[in-house]
Amino acid sequence: MKANSVFCLFALIVLTGASRTASAQTTPRSDTPPGKRTLQITVPESGEYIVRILPGASAKEKNLLPSSFKDKKTSVEIETAMLGKSPRIAIDDVKTGNSAIVAIPAGAEIVLHKSDFEHVRVVNVNVTFEGKPVKTALVTLTTADKASSTQTVDAAAKGIAQFEDVPVGKATIKLVYGENLKESREVDLSSDHAGQVVSIPAAVANKVETLDVAIPTTTSTPSANVGPGAAEPGTSTAADAAKPTGGGLAGLIGNFLGLAVAVGALYALFRWSQSGGMAATLKKVGVEVSGPAAPSAAGTPWAPNAAPPPVVADPAACQFCGQVRDTAGNCACALAGGAASSVGASPVIASQPRLVATVGVYSGSVFPLLGGSVTMGRDAGNGIPLTNDTTVSRKHASVRQEGTGYVVADEGSSNGVFVNGVRINGAHTLNPGDEVQVGNTRFRFEL
Repeated sequence: MKANSVFCLFALIVLTGASRTASAQTTPRSDTPPGKRTLQITVPESGEYIVRILPGASAKEKNLLPSSFKDKKTSVEIETAMLGKSPRIAIDDVKTGNSAIVAIPAGAEIVLHKSDFEHVRVVNVNVTFEGKPVKTALVTLTTADKASSTQTVDAAAKGIAQFEDVPVGKATIKLVYGENLKESREVDLSSDHAGQVVSIPAAVANKVETLDVAIPTTTSTPSANVGPGAAEPGTSTAADAAKPTGGGLAGLIGNFLGLAVAVGALYALFRWSQSGGMAATLKKVGVEVSGPAAPSAAGTPWAPNAAPPPVVADPAACQFCGQVRDTAGNCACALAGGAASSVGASPVIASQPRLVATVGVYSGSVFPLLGGSVTMGRDAGNGIPLTNDTTVSRKHASVRQEGTGYVVADEGSSNGVFVNGVRINGAHTLNPGDEVQVGNTRFRFEL
C-alpha cells in the first residue's frame, strides 16, 4: 500500500514538471518588443496644434497621417516598425505658423516650451520682375543650419517657391533665371511674424519672361468660413458658378456704364496726348517721341516732376549739354558755363563723380554727385529721384563724400542696397567701375 502511494506521488511530480515545460515552450516571452507605443506631448499653452511624425531616411513609409489636438496635452500612438532610423516628430502651432521639431525620445513623454518652436512651417519666396511673377526660375534656400533645398518655379507656381519647416535665423536665397542669370540675397527669419505663412519678396533686377497675372496673396490668418463645404478666400465654388452673372435690365445698364467709362478714359488719354503731357512723361523715362510741346506749368494743372539729366547715347558727348567734348575730354559747358545753365545744371569739371544708370527704366541716364551728400529714392524730393522704379523705397540710399573718396549707405530700404551683387550693411566705399543696385535700377560709379 505504501509502495503504491509513493509511486503515485512520483508520477504526479513528473507530470507536473512536464506540464510546466510545455507551458514554457508555448507561452510568449514577456520581454518581446511591442509593435506600438504611446507618446505623451505637453505644449506651453492651449490652442490648435498639428502633430506630424517624420520617419527617418530608412523608413519604407515616408508619409504618415497627421493628428490634431487643442489641449495642453495629448497622447500619440506610434508604430516603431514604421519609423526607420532617427525619426523625428513635429508639433505645428496653427495660430503662429511655427513648429517644434524634435527627435522621438526613448521615453514616453515630450515637454515643449515656447523656445522650442523655432521653425517656420511654410515660407514662400515670391520671384517677380517689375511687379509680375516670373515664368521660370530655380530658387535655393540655405538655412541657418546650413541645409539647402531647391525648388523649381514654373507657370503653375505663379512665381512662388514654397519651403517647409524652415529654421529661424539668417538664410540665403539664391535665384537662377533667364539665360542663367544669378542673384543672391540674405534674409533673417524670425518666429515672431504675422500670419501663418511667411512671404519673402524677391524682385530680380534683369528683364525676364513673366506671367501676365497678379501676384498671388497668402491669407495670414485662418478664414472664419473655411471648413467642410466652404471655399478658401479668393476661390469659386459650384454654387458661385450657378449664380446669375447679370442679365436683363441690370446687365444692360452695367454694360452701358462700362462703355461710358471706357469712352471717357480714351477721351482723357487723347486730351493728355494733345496737351503734350504724354510726350513729357515718356521723355522723362527716356523715351523720345514727337508731338506737341507741353504748355507751361502756369497753363495746366498737370506738371511733371523734374526730369533726370539728359540721356547720353554718344560716350564722346557731354552728359549735361550734349555737345562733343574736345580732345582733352573737356566740354564747352564746363569751360564757359553758359551751355550748362541752359539745361538747368551747374557747370562741372570733366572729372565730376557721377552714377550712370545701366539697368532699369533709367538706363542711360547720368546723375552727377553734386555736393557732399546726395540721397536716392522713390520720393521726388531726393537728389536722385527714382519715381518710376516702384521697387525702390521712398528714401532708399545715400552717396556721400568722405575724404577724397565716396561711400554708399543703405537708408533703411526694404529691398536693400547691393554693390557688385553683394548686399551691404552700413556704409561701403565705392571704387570707379563699381555697380550699385537699388530696387530694379543699377548704376555704374564713375569719376
